[in-house]
Amino acid sequence: MLLWFLVLAFICIPLAFAEDLVPVTGIMHIQSTVSDGKYSIDEIAKMAIQKGIEVVFLSDHDLHKWEYGFPPFRRLFKRTVELDSVLKLGADRYLALIKEAEENNKGVIFIPGVEAAPFYYWTGNILKRNMELRAWHRHILVVGLNRAEDYKNLPLVGNRKSNFDQYHGDKWFKPHQDLIDYVNEKGGMTFWAHPEAENKQIVSGILIHTLPYQDFLLKTYNFTGFAILHEGYKEVGRPGGIWDEILKEYVTGNRGKSVVAIGEIDYEGGGAAAIDAVKNIFFVREKTRASILESLRKGSFYVVRKSPKCDLRLDRFEILSREYKAVMGESISAHEKCVVSANISDVSGASGKKVLIKLIKNGRIIDLREGMLPMQYEFVDNFDKLCDGYYRLDISCEGSLLLSNPVFFRK
Repeated sequence: MLLWFLVLAFICIPLAFAEDLVPVTGIMHIQSTVSDGKYSIDEIAKMAIQKGIEVVFLSDHDLHKWEYGFPPFRRLFKRTVELDSVLKLGADRYLALIKEAEENNKGVIFIPGVEAAPFYYWTGNILKRNMELRAWHRHILVVGLNRAEDYKNLPLVGNRKSNFDQYHGDKWFKPHQDLIDYVNEKGGMTFWAHPEAENKQIVSGILIHTLPYQDFLLKTYNFTGFAILHEGYKEVGRPGGIWDEILKEYVTGNRGKSVVAIGEIDYEGGGAAAIDAVKNIFFVREKTRASILESLRKGSFYVVRKSPKCDLRLDRFEILSREYKAVMGESISAHEKCVVSANISDVSGASGKKVLIKLIKNGRIIDLREGMLPMQYEFVDNFDKLCDGYYRLDISCEGSLLLSNPVFFRK
């Protein structure tokens, strides 16, 4: 209780707060020609500037390599398939390319990172020609590591830094927890990528198959967040889904760290999706890499998927209790009631578009309201009993979807 008092004393700020915060638009999970992207890092920078994107989180594959060794001398007699990746290029060269692109394209901040594949395993029999490579697409985005050595030593089956190998069946979430723990130790952040996606592809005659792995979010701990868009909403991010289960574990003290939701585009450049189809709007005091990473870590941002008809914007989302207020990523002391307040609009400034607002409290929709953009939203929540909890918003408008990160309240 004393700990929470000290936390609240620090983050419950007078009503003048948040006026100093400015929105910054970022895109996450962008791949370049370093791995399997179509465009170079410099070309991505120019595209971002044209789209008004201020922050780009690069997530090239850490290691795009699969190996099968023939027993009993697996290391001597083996077949290896390796595609372009950060570790194939060299992590030091990768970081140098990012720095060079940022220096040549003023106005865009690059955040280095990788799409990590810590584990895969083989099934079938090579003599019967029914071999399959499983679980490789259980990916985790690693963000915020700045030393080449930290990338080289990521615990991966492919670089033999893992405690596991590819020959003894599925190890489920354990290799991924090892990766999460390693990145935390190095000061970085981890995000489960596309947790609801099934992936099937054939590479060099090998069938690579990964089933959805949304349940891994419940079985792993101390990761920073997950991708709610575009393949993490139906089971994880929906009201009452896995994300809400995790948030409730956090507020009841059964999980030591909260979990934030990000929007990933998984952009390789070859498909129809625009590079800014899914955006993250960060609220920061200054437009620097450090401030953006702080906003990402604490959840001071929202996620939006735009559509041809609408591009939702959350101009304000705050919880008021007596003379204090809190915004996304913060907590507030609540006693008798809270006032939830938000301003919602379209980026274009257009009016008259129909919007549907879901206010979610502790995994349950407590207010469902329709309106027209631009809209000022307010909901008064009178507590019938005191408890710890959170609010978050789920807003839709003509194909556009906006999802806030939570604001917490403490009794």
